[in-house]
Amino acid sequence: MQIPALFRSACVAAVMAVAVSACGGKDNAPVNVARIVVTPASPTVVVDESVVLEAQTLDASGNVLTGRPVVWQSESAIIATVTQTGLLTGVASGSVGITARSEGKEARVTVAVVAPPLASITFSALASPLRVGRSQQLGYALLNTKGQQITGIPLIFTSSNPLAVSVDATGFLTGVAVGSATIRAVSGAVNAEAIIEVLGQQSPRITTIEPAVLVPNETVLVRGMDLRDEVNRSTTIVEIGGLPAPLLSESDTLLRVQVPCLLSGNAQLHATVVDSLLTRQVVIATPSLVLGPGAVADLPVAGAHCRQLNPTPGASRYLIMGYNTATSPNTGGSFSITGNPGTAAAAQVAPAAPAPRFTLAQIRDENFVRDTAHLNFLERERVLYQTLRSAPRDRALTLRRIVPLPALGDIRPIFYTFSGGCGDTTRVIQGRAIRVGTRAIIWEDTANTVKSTADANLASYYERMGRQFDDEQYDVIRKYFGDPLRRDAETDADGRLSMVFSQRLNGTGAAAYVTSCDQRTRATAAGSNVGEYFYGAVPTTSSLNLNTTASPDGWFYFMGRTVIHEVKHIASISARFANNASFFEQSWLEEGTARHAEELWVRDYVHRVPWKGNTGFGTASDNGLYCDFHPADATCAAADPLHRPTYGMRRQFNEIREKLVAPWDWSPFGNASSQSGGVFYQTAWSLVRYAIDRYAASDSAFFQTLTGSNLTGVTNLEAAAGASLDDMLGGWGLALFADDYPGLGSMADVAIHFPTWNLRNIYTGLSNSPNWTARWPTPFPIEPSQLNYGVFQRNSPAIRGGGHAYYELSGTAPGPQLINIQATPTVRIKMLRLQ
Repeated sequence: MQIPALFRSACVAAVMAVAVSACGGKDNAPVNVARIVVTPASPTVVVDESVVLEAQTLDASGNVLTGRPVVWQSESAIIATVTQTGLLTGVASGSVGITARSEGKEARVTVAVVAPPLASITFSALASPLRVGRSQQLGYALLNTKGQQITGIPLIFTSSNPLAVSVDATGFLTGVAVGSATIRAVSGAVNAEAIIEVLGQQSPRITTIEPAVLVPNETVLVRGMDLRDEVNRSTTIVEIGGLPAPLLSESDTLLRVQVPCLLSGNAQLHATVVDSLLTRQVVIATPSLVLGPGAVADLPVAGAHCRQLNPTPGASRYLIMGYNTATSPNTGGSFSITGNPGTAAAAQVAPAAPAPRFTLAQIRDENFVRDTAHLNFLERERVLYQTLRSAPRDRALTLRRIVPLPALGDIRPIFYTFSGGCGDTTRVIQGRAIRVGTRAIIWEDTANTVKSTADANLASYYERMGRQFDDEQYDVIRKYFGDPLRRDAETDADGRLSMVFSQRLNGTGAAAYVTSCDQRTRATAAGSNVGEYFYGAVPTTSSLNLNTTASPDGWFYFMGRTVIHEVKHIASISARFANNASFFEQSWLEEGTARHAEELWVRDYVHRVPWKGNTGFGTASDNGLYCDFHPADATCAAADPLHRPTYGMRRQFNEIREKLVAPWDWSPFGNASSQSGGVFYQTAWSLVRYAIDRYAASDSAFFQTLTGSNLTGVTNLEAAAGASLDDMLGGWGLALFADDYPGLGSMADVAIHFPTWNLRNIYTGLSNSPNWTARWPTPFPIEPSQLNYGVFQRNSPAIRGGGHAYYELSGTAPGPQLINIQATPTVRIKMLRLQ
């Protein structure tokens, strides 16, 4: 119908005035949303899938209103989410309300979120063949339409031939008779089938054994069929020669077995599988130990060792030693040793290793506290060395500080740094020069209680000590370790060492010490004496008593060899600094080799015995060690009025006592966390002496290499000796016990000797001496745990790094003897035939 022009104009004007008004003369008011319709009304969505919801906005008359904004909201985002465009996504199975809102009106629909449906059923292979009379679960996997494995869906199982295979509602199969059946699993429209074969009863059998000859502790392969219980999965039991053979791995067709320790010859292998006993004869070839007296067998690799000793006419004797190659005394190791394992008498276990004859407190001597304090000083010096190394070397400054040699009686201030740092100038000694020699100046603290100016005995001892150093000890240090005055031109340039003897040191616990502070300039260390200084304690009474260092004679007895010990430290500091070494030597090796400085002087000038001279205990009339241990003997004193009394080698052979009594508990590599004192001084000395005697061209060649090196510790020792620590520790351990063992003589392996010292003669001499028998009650202090031929079992004590444990197997062997040893990773084993 055509609208008249008048009405058309009015309508256009109305539209322009009110955009939402209706034409044709109706009411021009806005139309509101009256209700919302959401489609689909009852949506269903699969987890991880999406559908689009639509919302229609209607007015009161049901007319669709367009352009009206709608806000969507999910009542539980953990079940389903919805975007503001109506995109609905399933998150987890469940039911959730979704609401659409517009202009104050809302509509709610309930959404069902469902899991992806089952898409397939997959059967897995049976763990083993199904046999008559046996049952087994049929494994299967359920996958949904997304390829994900799901559970909880019931299946209906059926068997096409229940007379051969029956199946229950859970898929549990039972073999009824030989044959086969198709097993079908169904869930709705999804199904799967598997053909199951039923075999006869299990018939285990062995087909081959490889290798043909079995070696104890190695692996044997047992091949065959049905070699394990296929249903109950119980482990097959294997025995060889009546002993359990550890099963390393197993399958239906292969058993990997470790051969137990057995005598060489024929043996039976038994494998028990289900109710079947399988038997095969095998040949055992056990490595034999064929050792003549004095010969050594080395079992260097940690782990299991089975060896066979064949009988020899008459009695025989073997030393079995385990040693720990760890280089920390806090790293333990152990081993077990079993004789003739598996025989009828195997239950007889040897008694535990005997405890040391003496407690630690009983066998410490008077130097224990001194050694502990001295070690603390040396550890401080290792730190100070780093400071010394980094300090500027102002040669011009030090040369301008050269001081003339003192005259006798001159008094000069001397700093001492017993506990202060290198910058401490508050501790000052007024030192009087009481001897100015060719290589040393002796200074006496004017505050000492007993002074040489008032005590003729003490004055005599100072004079003798100075002569010993000038004429002997200085040359020993220079020859073997390097010149202790190597840096003299950079310090005081006086060509001498200063020995400062002060009672102030008596209270520190240490008998003597040196410090690298003194080799620094005053510009970098205000408390430096700028020179080569050695500080020693002094006697405090004029009465004579050789048994105490508080008396002049007892002090000289002890201090004579202490001087060269400390000067060796000065030589080491000088060499390290001159070589610009990164670190000072480790304390255990520095102290052990300082004991060598003592030994070299004693050998060259006191006992006058050669390297590798096999020197023993001797008597007062010869050059043995007797006089070292008997300072009051008149014959000793008359024979050598310059040196006697002197400790000589007393410390090296006496204060190693703890190591010899409990060799497993003491290390050359320093104190363990529960230990203190200086046992390791002597222990390290002993190890180094063995290394020199065994591997070095001479003492001087060895020590010049060791001292001049930039290496430290074990690495330095190995480089100087040209041998591994493993070889040195093992050979040293044997030599500690077997050196000069009766009856071995020159036939013994070179590894078991201490050519320079006769250990058995020395300790027999101490045991026979009335003065020392209480401390050394047996002819030899190392007492191995005793084993008799036959059946035994023994576990070693915990062996510290660098420690040893000894067993002695002896008697007349009635037949071949098996020895089975199990060792922890750092422990090695050596065997020595003694008889």
